[in-house]
Amino acid sequence: MRHLTLLLHIEELGALTRVAQQMGTSQPAVTHALAELEDMFGVPLFERTGRGMTPTAAGKVLLTRARSMLHDVSALSREMAAVNAGRVAHLHVGASRLFPVKCCRQRSNAPCPTANG
Repeated sequence: MRHLTLLLHIEELGALTRVAQQMGTSQPAVTHALAELEDMFGVPLFERTGRGMTPTAAGKVLLTRARSMLHDVSALSREMAAVNAGRVAHLHVGASRLFPVKCCRQRSNAPCPTANG
């Protein structure tokens, strides 16, 4: 997760020194982590320019996936906290395909609904 977060910070801040400050680590550690990712995928992920670092085509693909993965991990963390707090219940509903579900009202004391199907 830290490597994915690092990528997003590089895109946002454009300089490894600033990324290191943001993440509370050293610039060599950030450089090493980026090199690990570039070695893993076999392509450069950022171009170093006079204006900072900009993502390559491969970097843009990885950034898109990193955002999605971090979003999913965050959602999973919230779901696990809800399970741990006993706020999850399952309700199985059968309906025809012609029956659209238009509204689901949630009270503050009701379990969070999820849908599968």
